[in-house]
Amino acid sequence: MAEALWILMLFQSNASSQHKRETVRGVWAWSGSELDEKHPMLADDVLEGLGSAGTAFNTHRWRELSYLLTLVRSFKRLSPTERATLLSDAWAFSKWVSDVPQVGKRQMRHILRHLLFPDEFERISSARDKRTIIARITGTPEREIRTWPDDQVDHKLLELRQRFESEAGSKSIDFYRGDLQDRWKGASQLRAWLLSWNPERWQWQSLATDRQSTAAGNTVTDRWSCMSQQVKEGDQAYLARVGVPPRGIVARGTVVKASFEAPHYDPERAKAGDTASYINVEFNAIRDAEKDPIVSLEELGQAAPDQTWNPQGSGIEIRPFAAKVISEVWSRLPAIAVPAETRAAAAPTGPARNLILYGPPGTGKTHRLRELLPS
Repeated sequence: MAEALWILMLFQSNASSQHKRETVRGVWAWSGSELDEKHPMLADDVLEGLGSAGTAFNTHRWRELSYLLTLVRSFKRLSPTERATLLSDAWAFSKWVSDVPQVGKRQMRHILRHLLFPDEFERISSARDKRTIIARITGTPEREIRTWPDDQVDHKLLELRQRFESEAGSKSIDFYRGDLQDRWKGASQLRAWLLSWNPERWQWQSLATDRQSTAAGNTVTDRWSCMSQQVKEGDQAYLARVGVPPRGIVARGTVVKASFEAPHYDPERAKAGDTASYINVEFNAIRDAEKDPIVSLEELGQAAPDQTWNPQGSGIEIRPFAAKVISEVWSRLPAIAVPAETRAAAAPTGPARNLILYGPPGTGKTHRLRELLPS
């Protein structure tokens, strides 16, 4: 059962690694033995998740678990040869999953396909999102797509992925990020969020390095506390410096991991077992209010007075009109000067001798590796 729960929670990012680890170890302990919390399959980078499975996944977890156990029983009834065939053929496995009876429309059927065959199946656990992507990009009526079997839906998504990879000249595309998300979700459906940072409460030790990195054209991904549970991957995030002057917007980025629980940012509260809600933000611009021009909270208050610009907690929604205002004002800020040595360090100087391919399954790491290896 501990192993089943490990599989059940592996995909979802809307549960913290700590929660997953404690759940698996707690159930394992029913056997009378203890599972080492340092076990490599319980590491944070294994358990952090690949995508938000939404509130419904947690609400109906027992149904997802029941379905998972049904799949496992069906699989174990097969001969070793039949099992080997299914685990080596993505589409044979997908058809087999479709043939196993299920109660309702379970997300685990999508999750297992992606976990086992990330190059063929998207990191999408929602059948609705899959249909919406196809409908809005291809123009096919969604009522028609609802009649398609899973295989037809997934084949169409793979076809779209390959087309976009060819257009972009890159294997690292994601239906939940950037322009591609805009094409099916619509920019009007993307939301903007206001995070807050008070220098009196937390010293941003890497601020200078992060500032230079984004000024040189790179991005910096960081975890930030966020009280809202409605944040989605792809949403815009702005960071407000509050508490001490100069007060204003000092960073902008994109949410790359939706709301999740982790130990509280206050060490004492974390020690007591308290947790807090966080999101991961990929910042593409970070400014130091002590050195750089920023968007002042006073200016924003005058331009969009109905919006709260000095929040009591981090992670409030920015209303559509206010989001438009802040985007326009931010875009008028002058660029940050980057020292020549920083630009030189950031610029490629030749073929990389050591290259780290980073990203969740399904983002093209295997394809990219094959391109780099000598034939």
